Amino acid sequence: MKRLTRIDVSMIIVIALQVLLAPKSVLAENRPAPSLPSTVSYEGTGALDMAALLPAKEEPIEHRLSREQTYNKQVTEAKQHAKDKEYQLKEQRVKEWEEAFPVVSGSKRQAEFFNSIAKDSVDISRDADLYPSVLMAQAGLESGFGRSGLSKHHHNLFGIKGSFNGASATLKTWEDVNGSAITIHAGFRSYPSTKESILDYAQLLKSGLSYNASFYSGAWRSQTDSHTDVTAFLQGRYATDTQYTDKLNRLIDDFDLTRFDEVAELDTDVVVDVVMPKADTVPTNHYLVKEGDTIQLILYKTGLSIDEFVRQNDLPDGRIHVNQVVSVEKAESEPDLASFMMAPSVFKETNQLQTKTGGNH
Repeated sequence: MKRLTRIDVSMIIVIALQVLLAPKSVLAENRPAPSLPSTVSYEGTGALDMAALLPAKEEPIEHRLSREQTYNKQVTEAKQHAKDKEYQLKEQRVKEWEEAFPVVSGSKRQAEFFNSIAKDSVDISRDADLYPSVLMAQAGLESGFGRSGLSKHHHNLFGIKGSFNGASATLKTWEDVNGSAITIHAGFRSYPSTKESILDYAQLLKSGLSYNASFYSGAWRSQTDSHTDVTAFLQGRYATDTQYTDKLNRLIDDFDLTRFDEVAELDTDVVVDVVMPKADTVPTNHYLVKEGDTIQLILYKTGLSIDEFVRQNDLPDGRIHVNQVVSVEKAESEPDLASFMMAPSVFKETNQLQTKTGGNH
């Protein structure tokens, strides 16, 4: 049996005493381990590599793949959880929104018209930065509360001229010229539904004209203090009727349409942040092996003895590897000096776990 030289034993004893006698505050600071030789020479021609001094091996591919698969599964579960939570909260908010949604009363014909376009008007106005009250009043005024030929046959609620996706209708209309009403024939857009008409109108106010994108910026909610600023702005810019502002304001007041401005501020959109799992979460009394770590360094950081470390961890070839989680639970009693000495008897009993035999030199 090969024996350690006196110099080797003395060096190991000194190192062990440094670890045992080091203040706990020093260990807690994870100070670098003292410089150690990579091998211990024995009498004769051989040399025995000490696994405790060897740097951590590269992480095994199967371990890495398993760890990544577990983490990806946790990420997928976290995203699904957030999505389910969003769906539940959105359903709750939509329910609250519908319960708070106003119902117009008054003249049957007018009330029925306003109630029929209310939800589309609120949804579209909110996205387009418009006042639902003004939009609804304009739709009622321009379409005769849905009774005009243009609105009944072509779903055009706002009297917008031109064509929509190539569809148009030529009808008689009147214009206010210097206070006098004159009749003209004009082409008007024809829509497949009233919702398309509301969308197109909102897009017009939001996007402006081809030569001036901000032409209708005075109708934007973010640019005004109240709906009355908008009704004043639209006269002479959207309609030639010199009584246009007064007519809109009267409808808004008579049917209390500003309630729809308030409900438009109730946000039904919900965003739940995904709580991402932490990669390589390390349980209490465990240690995540990093590149450059050695068993000896881990013992130095944690105050464990080699015996304690070997008992707690399954190390088939006596080596640790990067990203391995090892147990470092410390015994209640302080380890004795012999457990740190790495005497030949210890290596003999745990040779497969702590050492790797080198070739003859």
